[in-house]
Amino acid sequence: MLQCIPQYSDIKQGNYLNEYDIEKIRIGMTKLEISSNIGTPTLEGFLNPKIWYYIFYYRSGNKMVEHQILTLKFDAHDVLVTISRR
Repeated sequence: MLQCIPQYSDIKQGNYLNEYDIEKIRIGMTKLEISSNIGTPTLEGFLNPKIWYYIFYYRSGNKMVEHQILTLKFDAHDVLVTISRR
């Protein structure tokens, strides 16, 4: 009988931001300033375009190695008011 063994690949997906990249971001910066410094977001808030998400994950085989979410919230004038990391 032939046994089927699942094969897993390494997967890296999203926007990886190191500490140096994240330290470039400051409250009061505009969307343009941020995207010029660290690139465009992985996702803009579907129901609220004033929220940007920079999401990254790295999976090796069937094991999650790294997962990162940076959430940026902007005011009505596209100025950064909140930064949160998970």
